[in-house]
Amino acid sequence: MDSGVHLPLLRFWQANAQPGYVGLIGIRFPLARLVEKGQAPLTPDGTPSLWAHAFIFQNERDGVPWIYENDMGFMQYGLFRWTPRAQENSVIKWSGHRILRACVLDAGLTERQTEAALEHARELISRGLKYRLRELLGTWIAVKLGRMEKESFLHAKTASHCGGYVRGCLAAAGVDPFGPGIAVSNTAPELLCQKLHVIARWE
Repeated sequence: MDSGVHLPLLRFWQANAQPGYVGLIGIRFPLARLVEKGQAPLTPDGTPSLWAHAFIFQNERDGVPWIYENDMGFMQYGLFRWTPRAQENSVIKWSGHRILRACVLDAGLTERQTEAALEHARELISRGLKYRLRELLGTWIAVKLGRMEKESFLHAKTASHCGGYVRGCLAAAGVDPFGPGIAVSNTAPELLCQKLHVIARWE
């Protein structure tokens, strides 16, 4: 195993991840910190959220969970490569020493619903779904204005951020814990943590 991998964190993923489960992370990275601060109005005490990124687990390969996500780039072992799109990666990507905390959530998907959610995740990748910073800005505006039920003019059908991607996959499987009160495009990682069942946390 590469020395850049934080083995206790990787073991946490291996012990708790299942296909269809949702993963959250907090990460030591400037933009991630802004995302956490931007979610402060959504937290119970008004402090920054612990969570900056969300993804959905698929099957293991060689004993390591893989994930579907919509992300701005590939960060691993302190390196960053600009790849702003829906993609699949090994969870090793999010097992480095920059990760401050991690969480695994269960949306209560059945086996058939899990297959539908992962199929939708793959379909969005094949469509070339983009990750754009303006999607984050649109959600931040909705949070600040308290108008979470409406999509911002900054949101586009061909792009999303991580929370919207995960929510869209769950909704495609017929599971939507939020309803019309929160637009899919406004689904922040903090909201996923509040609505889904927490399986395990790592810090």
